[in-house]
Amino acid sequence: MTGGSFTSLGTNEANAGKLTGHAYIYGPKRLHLPILTIGFLGIQLFWSVEQSYGSPYLLSLGLSKSTMAMVFVAGPLSGLIVQPLIGVLADGCTSRWGRRRPYMMGGVLICISAMLLLGWTKQVGAWFTSKQSLVVWLGVLSIYFIDFSINAVMAVDRALLVDTLPASQQPAANAWAAAMFSLGSVIGFFIGNLDLPSLLPFLGHAELEVFSIIVSFLLLAGHVSMALLVKEKVLLTTAPGPKGPLIRTFIQQFKTIVTNIRTLPRVIKQICIIQFFTWISWFPLLFYTTLYIGDLHKREYYTSLLLTESIGPSTLGLINSTVVSRQDDTDTLEAESTRLGSRALFFSSILALSTNVLLPFFIIKTRRKSARHLNAGYDSTRVRNETDGYTSTRTAAGKLWASWSIPDAIKVHLASLWAVSHVVFAGCMLATFFTSSVKGATVLITVTGFSWAIVQWAPFALLGEAILTEPTSGAGDPGVIILTDTRSFNAGVEEVVFEDPDPDSDSDAESDRKDRESSRARLMGNPDAGVSRADISGNRSGLDEEEEEGEEGEDAVLVGRRRSDLEIGETGEGVTTEDLSAKAGIILGIHNIFVVIPQFLVTGVSSIIFAVFDKDTRDSSSANNGVGAASALNAAGSNSVVYVFRIGGIAALIAFVLSWRLAKELRHR
Repeated sequence: MTGGSFTSLGTNEANAGKLTGHAYIYGPKRLHLPILTIGFLGIQLFWSVEQSYGSPYLLSLGLSKSTMAMVFVAGPLSGLIVQPLIGVLADGCTSRWGRRRPYMMGGVLICISAMLLLGWTKQVGAWFTSKQSLVVWLGVLSIYFIDFSINAVMAVDRALLVDTLPASQQPAANAWAAAMFSLGSVIGFFIGNLDLPSLLPFLGHAELEVFSIIVSFLLLAGHVSMALLVKEKVLLTTAPGPKGPLIRTFIQQFKTIVTNIRTLPRVIKQICIIQFFTWISWFPLLFYTTLYIGDLHKREYYTSLLLTESIGPSTLGLINSTVVSRQDDTDTLEAESTRLGSRALFFSSILALSTNVLLPFFIIKTRRKSARHLNAGYDSTRVRNETDGYTSTRTAAGKLWASWSIPDAIKVHLASLWAVSHVVFAGCMLATFFTSSVKGATVLITVTGFSWAIVQWAPFALLGEAILTEPTSGAGDPGVIILTDTRSFNAGVEEVVFEDPDPDSDSDAESDRKDRESSRARLMGNPDAGVSRADISGNRSGLDEEEEEGEEGEDAVLVGRRRSDLEIGETGEGVTTEDLSAKAGIILGIHNIFVVIPQFLVTGVSSIIFAVFDKDTRDSSSANNGVGAASALNAAGSNSVVYVFRIGGIAALIAFVLSWRLAKELRHR
């Protein structure tokens, strides 16, 4: 999954027209979250097919590596355009089935059609002509339809999640969605590692033919279940307001983004810049891993044949008739190469899933770094109450949890872990200088699973916290005077000490607290704004709830209290600025730009590198007589993918330096 989106944080019903009915999920309550997120598993299965089989299959159709690289611009392009477009269209849908499900099922049907076309391209092309050019065009077209339609389905699935659940369940729902994505990767790459034609010969004679049918069935089954078991509200009327073409809406959106880029808080700017270099490094690995492993396998295969047959440079022409003259040998070699690449991705996905499960327990929680504020009215060993914020006792469950918790001495800051992930990834990419075997390359790809798990999690968690806690762009204005004591998290106590007695002060403080919780809930409803630890069971203990409430205030102490939280009185006196979380959608859109643009850049660079280092040595006999001598030599020496990987390694080192600086800044706060 590559392209991002300008994801909506939720539905503002005041601006969305008149909705009727109730949103609910059929079935036992404990199954509500799995039912609502099962579609993400099928989505990731489709991405797994494209990542493991897309590149080698396009090459098998006759595309050069340079041209093949340009085909995969479909990923970032679709993420940039399709998701916000579908979001706008679905918001105004007045179908009696709801706003999301019609687009969801329509997108699923297009996905399935495109996937089956990709798997059976040669057969479909043969219905119309014997020319190979039509087959190539059908293959490219299927990739574009898959990317554009699967991004549409993903956008609608995300919106359905936000529409159906209350804000309090959004973090747990997004944790389930992340789990489904991880599980989909493991299942998808595991299936791709199998010899499917031998196991399921009645579904097809080629690996991709069988694979396309399996993932299409799973995608359809998951989304049919969602459509039947999830009930939406129905939009009766659209919101009043000026109407205009969609293009005008998007132009205005981009203008807003450009305007706000200049006023981003420092931490958010740093995160975006780090993401730019991160995706320069990661995009090639996502789509060229199978190609990289396959090239190494072919090199080993052809090298062993040359040594076995004792064929020197002057007699390499004999390869056509004595070694690799049969097309069946070529097809078998290609299938084996693809399976080896899929196996490496499978190992990587297992490590990524394990990392996602275990690493959150080793992250320093903000509350634990608040011990220096003991004199400000709370203690890390106390639990929250309504009078002074904390009591002096802890429940038995809390003591038991504390005894089982990971010692703080071995915990790290999330930003530091993000930096470590970059240096690990860079090491793997630069280690390609010393790796020439399939086994060695498989180990390198497997290790990158550790970094991939953190890349999917850390930047969005840090971005979410920054949106909630960073001051707005004018916070550094020397003319602004903050009139509250930011050394203490307990704003309610400060109001009692520094303000005149007011019978409404308690209710005002409670209202402010609820506003802050509402802002956090809206942000956490966004799939890209995760938290370091999330409960995916949907049930939280009272102790956890108490700790969360405490941590909300403490985060403001450690990272920077929002100035909107420091407003004084109801008369407008003191500091009054716009809450940064009100611009969360714009900020996430800016973040998306920094994720997508490097994917376009690295696609162009990859195409140039492939054109320079991979000469087209196919001859006219290769179509009928196997790979040919020239192709055998080219396969034995082809390693152009590693140059792209090494450029990614350099970009990862830059990301490491920048993220380490960010980590030092956040730790000192």
